Amino acid sequence: MNDIALRQVSSLTEQAAVRHLCRNYRDFLIQRVAKPEIIETYYASAAFEAFLFSLPRLHARPQGTIFLAYLDHRPVGCCMTHGVGGKTCEIKRLYVQPHARGRGIAAALVRAALARARADGYRRAILDTLVWLTEAIELYGKLGFVPCEPFNDMGADYAPFIRYFERPL
Repeated sequence: MNDIALRQVSSLTEQAAVRHLCRNYRDFLIQRVAKPEIIETYYASAAFEAFLFSLPRLHARPQGTIFLAYLDHRPVGCCMTHGVGGKTCEIKRLYVQPHARGRGIAAALVRAALARARADGYRRAILDTLVWLTEAIELYGKLGFVPCEPFNDMGADYAPFIRYFERPL
């Protein structure tokens, strides 16, 4: 069937689906990166569950949003935004489950997030990703993101493994 839909998260059921996807995202990152201790820096296991329950607050309207992608009426991906000062927003936690990849869902999620951010008055979007996530880096380039200076301090141990991008809205 391949019926794809995107929705802004509003219900408790949708929030639970986002938490599930974020757990899968963390597991994916641990398996994919050559330095899994970076994931512990970003998503420390001891505090991860509490962090997941804070996502609706961290990405609350009108400064941010959480999008959920559905494939055949089942949640398969997510993407979030939040304001980081002035007219800049940050794209966070883009993830699509492996069985749903290759259908343009990640691109659709980012485009929806960018459109919402633009409508909310933001003029610039930023994001960071890990060097090992080559598919994500390629996608961001196709969507108009270009490399930029670091906008957070990951410390000297991790800085070589983070790539930063921006694009005007």
